[in-house]
Amino acid sequence: MRERSACRLRRNPDAFADATKAQIGDIVRSDLGGVDLLVYSLAAPVRTDPNTGVLYRAVIKPIGHVLHTKTLNVEKGLVDEADLAPATLEEIQSTVKVMGGEDWERWVVHLHQQRLLNPGFKTVAYTYIGSGLTWPIYWEGTLGKAKEDLDRVAAALRTLLEPLGGDARVAVLKAVVTQASSAIPAVPLYISILFKVMKQMNLHEDCIRHIDRLFRGHLYNGSTVQSFDDVGRWRLDGWELREDVQTEVQQRWARVNTAPSTRRRRPAHDRARSSPPAMRETRRLRRGHRQRPTCPQGCARGSAGSAPGQPAARPCCRFRCTPGQWH
Repeated sequence: MRERSACRLRRNPDAFADATKAQIGDIVRSDLGGVDLLVYSLAAPVRTDPNTGVLYRAVIKPIGHVLHTKTLNVEKGLVDEADLAPATLEEIQSTVKVMGGEDWERWVVHLHQQRLLNPGFKTVAYTYIGSGLTWPIYWEGTLGKAKEDLDRVAAALRTLLEPLGGDARVAVLKAVVTQASSAIPAVPLYISILFKVMKQMNLHEDCIRHIDRLFRGHLYNGSTVQSFDDVGRWRLDGWELREDVQTEVQQRWARVNTAPSTRRRRPAHDRARSSPPAMRETRRLRRGHRQRPTCPQGCARGSAGSAPGQPAARPCCRFRCTPGQWH
């Protein structure tokens, strides 16, 4: 087996284009010789079909009914409510063309036709399903139809890769904060609550540890025995979907809002009495009360010639003393 040095390439072309696939294939052939693993994780609002040149746009909408839901306005930091109109059949089909599995399939087929897949080649597509709070806009909406198409492609690719001893799977991951997820109604609010709950229960993982668990526990665990759900997916969202986690998230979801606080504010004289003496002294200084003409700090840093206990020659750094008076 020929040894190869590590190769890291940075490219920012159109990942949907056939020209990009051909370019990457040439790089693989010249620099790597073959591919052992392909991770497909791509989110985009539009895609041009390489065969027809038609531009498709993805939409984030429910299917079959108007959805009324809580959401988080991430720009204003406010909990709000939104009414989302149902998607048309054309919008559903366009979303599947953009965010479904068609492009993932084209990548693997292209590399296979170019004989660039090594024996035992594996490919995995990242996806998300979510919980009952997000299903109406996610799994049961237009995005869910696109995610179902990933399952279709994974099954087709497993058949294609069988002669190589390869495999193709969809990995269902936990909720993560991304530019894409922040644009989905209800999801930012759900994630804000979820992360806080999971951290309090010591179940939270950052992205690196989460994917490390995928690689060590599923992709390369050294075992021929694998655990899949009923569709053949790897599930790494089990901690998120734990009954105690979801129960707490649902309870907080029902209460969360950005209404003004109803807590009674204490009168000013009560707040002053409960403040430390130094804080009360500072407040009096800021209000301009006349005090004794010397600074308790001695204004040693206020003027080169100031002696401790003497009026400052110019404003000091903390109390801004002037000769004979504090302000």
